[in-house]
Amino acid sequence: MNLGKLAEVAKISMKSNLSYVFTAWGAFIASTVQIFVFYYIWIAVYGGHSLLNGINKEQMITYIILSRILFTQVTWNSIYIIAHKIMTGQIAMDLLRPMDFQLFMYVGRIGDITAFGLMNAVPSLIVSSLFLGFYLPHHFSVY
Repeated sequence: MNLGKLAEVAKISMKSNLSYVFTAWGAFIASTVQIFVFYYIWIAVYGGHSLLNGINKEQMITYIILSRILFTQVTWNSIYIIAHKIMTGQIAMDLLRPMDFQLFMYVGRIGDITAFGLMNAVPSLIVSSLFLGFYLPHHFSVY
């Protein structure tokens, strides 16, 4: 498979995602609200303690922020894209194309994740870090 074609599929996917600004804002708000909800749940669980089962509050805050952002990134739109293709019958045309369907979806997902990361993950990380604190680990084996 030609890498130029794959890069073009990713680029088209990115442009498609960047064109839906309202959806991006909605996803950013939803992601940020989820982070804050999980934060306050875990603050209640810690209940004034700074350490629970060997995990301190700062580690948990970092985990909350990163896990919610990564979860949103991974699950964003992929299920709905395939479901829409099946419901409309477009999947039949996709399967007849000379490009492997799985590779096509994978490369398109790379474009989705890149665009969505710029529109959602980075702003969510910045807002969460400013209001909740984000603690980089001293060493990645800590987490």
